Amino acid sequence: MCTRLSVLSWVWAWCLATGSPALVLAENHDQDQRKLFETRIRPVLVERCFQCHSQRSDPPKGNLRLDSPAGWRRGGDTGPAVVEGQPEESLLISALEYESFKMPPDGRLPAAVVADFRAWIEAGALVPAGFGAQVPAAAVATEIDWDTARDFWAFQPLANGVPPAADIPPQGNGIDYYLEEHRRLASVSAAAPADRRQLIRRLSFGLLGLPPTRQQISEFLHDQEPQAYQRLVERLLATPQYGEHWGRKWLDVVRYADSNGADENKPYPLAFHYRNYVIDAFNQDRPFDEFLREQVAGDLLPDEGDLALRNQHITATAFLALGIKIAAEQDQEKKRADIIDEQIDVISRAMFGLTVACARCHDHKFDPIPTADYYALAGVLRSTTLGTRALTDPRQAGLNAELATLEERLETIRSRAEERIARAARDSLEAYLLHSRGVVQWRENGQTSRMRGALSGALTGPYLAVGEFHNPANQGTQRLAGQAEAFARGNAQADHDTYGKGIGIISDAGPGQRVWVEYDVDVPAPGTYQVEFRYAAAAERPGRLLINGRLVNERSMGQTTGSWLPDTQRWFVEGRYPFRGGRNVLRFEVDGVMSHLDQWLLARVDPSPLPAMEAENFVRGNVKPFNADETTYISDPPTGEDLYYVEYDVVTEVRGAHTLMVRYAAAESRPMTLVIDGDTLTDKAVAGVTGGWGVESQRWHLEATATLEPGRHIIRFERSGAVSHIDQWALLRPAKQRAGTDEPEALAKRFQLDYGALEQWTDFLQGAALSDPFFALWSWIGQPDVPWVERLQRWQSTGRPSEDLARWLTIEEPNSDRALVARMAGVLREVTGEEPVVDWKRQVKRLLEGPQGPWRPRRRPASQYSTTNREAAEQLQEEVATLRDALAKLPKIEVMAASEGEPGDQPIFIRGNHLQHGPPVARRFLSVIDGLQQEAYPETQSGRLQLATSITRRGNPLTARVLANRVWRWHFGRALVASTENFGHSGEVPTHPRLLDHLAAKLIEFRWSLKALQRYVVQSNAYRMSSRYDPGNAGRDPGNKWYWRRQPQRLPAEAIRDALLSVSGRLDLAVGGAAVAGVKSQDPSPADLRKNRAVYEGSLRRSIYLPIVRTNVYKFFTLFDFPNPAAPTGNRSTTTIPTQALFLMNNPWVQGVADDIAEQVCLAHQQPELRCEVLFETLFGRLPADDELQDALSLVVQEQPAGQDAADTLAGWKTLVHTLLLSSEFIYVH
Repeated sequence: MCTRLSVLSWVWAWCLATGSPALVLAENHDQDQRKLFETRIRPVLVERCFQCHSQRSDPPKGNLRLDSPAGWRRGGDTGPAVVEGQPEESLLISALEYESFKMPPDGRLPAAVVADFRAWIEAGALVPAGFGAQVPAAAVATEIDWDTARDFWAFQPLANGVPPAADIPPQGNGIDYYLEEHRRLASVSAAAPADRRQLIRRLSFGLLGLPPTRQQISEFLHDQEPQAYQRLVERLLATPQYGEHWGRKWLDVVRYADSNGADENKPYPLAFHYRNYVIDAFNQDRPFDEFLREQVAGDLLPDEGDLALRNQHITATAFLALGIKIAAEQDQEKKRADIIDEQIDVISRAMFGLTVACARCHDHKFDPIPTADYYALAGVLRSTTLGTRALTDPRQAGLNAELATLEERLETIRSRAEERIARAARDSLEAYLLHSRGVVQWRENGQTSRMRGALSGALTGPYLAVGEFHNPANQGTQRLAGQAEAFARGNAQADHDTYGKGIGIISDAGPGQRVWVEYDVDVPAPGTYQVEFRYAAAAERPGRLLINGRLVNERSMGQTTGSWLPDTQRWFVEGRYPFRGGRNVLRFEVDGVMSHLDQWLLARVDPSPLPAMEAENFVRGNVKPFNADETTYISDPPTGEDLYYVEYDVVTEVRGAHTLMVRYAAAESRPMTLVIDGDTLTDKAVAGVTGGWGVESQRWHLEATATLEPGRHIIRFERSGAVSHIDQWALLRPAKQRAGTDEPEALAKRFQLDYGALEQWTDFLQGAALSDPFFALWSWIGQPDVPWVERLQRWQSTGRPSEDLARWLTIEEPNSDRALVARMAGVLREVTGEEPVVDWKRQVKRLLEGPQGPWRPRRRPASQYSTTNREAAEQLQEEVATLRDALAKLPKIEVMAASEGEPGDQPIFIRGNHLQHGPPVARRFLSVIDGLQQEAYPETQSGRLQLATSITRRGNPLTARVLANRVWRWHFGRALVASTENFGHSGEVPTHPRLLDHLAAKLIEFRWSLKALQRYVVQSNAYRMSSRYDPGNAGRDPGNKWYWRRQPQRLPAEAIRDALLSVSGRLDLAVGGAAVAGVKSQDPSPADLRKNRAVYEGSLRRSIYLPIVRTNVYKFFTLFDFPNPAAPTGNRSTTTIPTQALFLMNNPWVQGVADDIAEQVCLAHQQPELRCEVLFETLFGRLPADDELQDALSLVVQEQPAGQDAADTLAGWKTLVHTLLLSSEFIYVH
């Protein structure tokens, strides 16, 4: 019986034998079946089958592989999966129809898909020739003849021949020896040396990209020393502009740009850091092998603790991140593969001149680079991540060390001072108990003017934290405060040993639970209170603040202070909220971790109106009143005065600190200088922004505090420029002291007590009196208006003492303050000995000797120390604050950079398809360079460091050759190997192979110093020869292939622009910094493009600092052959097209440059002949010939309008300058 397959075979054989038209039908049939496989079969296999039945699954389930014809013919454990031409015998069809097997297991395929598989098998299961081809993972398994491959010139070791000294021309070097070999064979002779004017212009443009000044030309011409040329070279190499010019050449090679290009062309705002790194590297003459290693693996190089070096290394790796990325690509695996491909392309072409990326889909067609080598490199880059990294300012380590030393010294002084206070608190117990009540009275009545201003109900947020003012723990009717660890309820963890050493703080016990604390606060009177917390936090840990069960703040305690340590603690205002009279519950809670809370404070807001003065009632000034919505304010009139001012006369009644407040509206900051009695208090008064200029935006602000004597004073505000809308001002005078109250320091001095100990006793007693009946007795001291019997009765009713405590007091009832403190002091002395038997005395002992006790050293303000300790501490505090401010002001720098990712080997993508994986390839370098047996890359690293080492190792001849070729090209305008990025078989062969190897060997001999190689090149006769044309030589070598003369070179685009700015005196020579701002790269409209052009033409900086926007490069640059910044370019093309001349002729910016030059020269020189000489020397580096001088003067006369109606007396000179700028001599170097 003849099967369908055998009939097809017979027909096929007959067609081959006869050449019948049926052959065409068979070919078409096969094409249709392969198309069916590619469009309907293969996608299903990839998406639904390959995960378990392909090379990517190791081992494949059921030992069945469906990623090659051999795999499905062989089948798995149960037999062949596909039998060509026989779908009924194919287990694959049975599985798809859910018969003997059920595949895929996660859901049956649609019937139409199964029908496609059946038709495909029935037609012979045809596949494209390349499907399922096995790609070897090892280079040794390829068909490449490696011995023959390494015979190619580029892979040969450097021929380091030394030219015979006798054959080196006078004043020349080895370069001239190798060039002369070819000249002799070509029967051409070298031109004579160039004159000095040509040399300095050639060197200046060649090394700096800028023309020499007239003064520099004169100095060189008059330097008759034999080493004059060498001195000129050294001066130019040491100029910062050298790094800018030669760094720009490297930026061509590494496809530098300030935007992504591609779909959205998003900006690369951090790319400029890499550009600056390159400039610095060239200026510092960093060894080029080191320079290359930094760019591939800088973050993996040792830095030996040098932060500046570390930053340099990290910044260098932006090289890997600067390429084009398709942001809109939805397939992330493909996107990553494309990024890696671009990285491989730029590394290989830029650094060692091979097109390795051509081996992504198959072995390289021309060079000995198998696909396995490509994926070996891909594995290195796949183990690398790209992103932004923060740099540490090199100054930070020194500042931190200095800060740590100062803080240690400060802590020593403070600890000693606080230990002395604690010791002093053990003496004179009766006096401290008695006079601490005087401190309380002062705290309640001695509120400063600044405090009253800060707590004024007229203020709007952000509010000032009054806890930061003197005596932050002040309590009384106006302020209530407490230690954080003395909470009534909660699960927060108290800390007195580490972060709370010496003060006590609370925080979380560890992450993973809700942390909460509650405080019972007895408020003396209902009203609005400002809630403040004092805490330290190195990171934001916001929580929730509740008052009497009501949530009032969802981001309470959410600020940072710089660290978790006590010395960085600060008071923060959490808000102003209504409290009821009597007991209130203050609750803080946070999910997870908590900042380090030290204290809380409530300060009553003063609802009374301020003693306001209307701003328009000024005594002197040149401002003007304006009316709006029944409100009168002052501001600047439209008179254009240089300075606006306003003065007020005010009379004060008492001496002391007065606080000035001003009410104004401002949509932008307009700071004024505040002067009182001729003394400037601040230049930032009235500097706030309130959100608008209208009446609804008027706000009160605290401006300054000044100590004033009784009498008349002059308050003056002044500003150069527009003034905010000022409505009112108020001067708050010092608080009136209640008779008999002294400041605590004066009180301590009067009764010969230690000031710090007195404050410490007061703090302790105020807290203890709220929680313990014995210490509550202290609250009744100093109340002469209340009889003693009534005091004791009130104590018993409010303090609720135990029977034992009440009995102790009634045994000998006190009848005076001194009698009471004597009784209390006796108890305190008693409990300091053995453990008391009575419960209330045990409680007294626990409080007295506890963490908050008066005898425990604890953090006190430096103002409470002894005079010696105070002065020392305040001096150190000032120095610490200065250092912290310096640290806070250090710039926060982020750079594009590479980092280590998850190390791993990359599988081969069959035909470059990321969905079809082949075997993984061990990470390594190219086999043709480092051999077939290479040391394995570390399993814990990406391998970039090893890759960088292989690129720059001495045994790799490519890297030095490629760089030497680039240097030659950039000096002579033509490379020894024209294909500067391709030293492979498809590239060009060197015109002077021995010279190329000589330069590469010299580079290595110079320890990869580019400046040393530059010196060697520019010292050669080849560099210094004239560009004079010789008809005989030109006849034998019309293209100057053998360098018989110096080939004139057109300046690159950037040098043309920089030269125009330089000769006009406009050029800004500042080095470094960010890219010029204001250029839009993403989705620019026509208006945006016009703005971009205005930014480019308005900038005076060198061209290297202008943004390079992919797909929208500055038109001036593209017109003069700026390369495509999407790919490495080491050999810019040079075109001569009419639009270049038309641009220089018609562009307004160029015309403006010409006008500037004409005006400067004519202003400086009066004689027409001298003007012409100056112009020629400035623009061309030479003086004019006699006929040129006459032609120039004739042009000036011809172009100058005649008569008195001529508006521009310099028109002729402007035309002359513009004409000279249009000449080829200006943009060519000879």
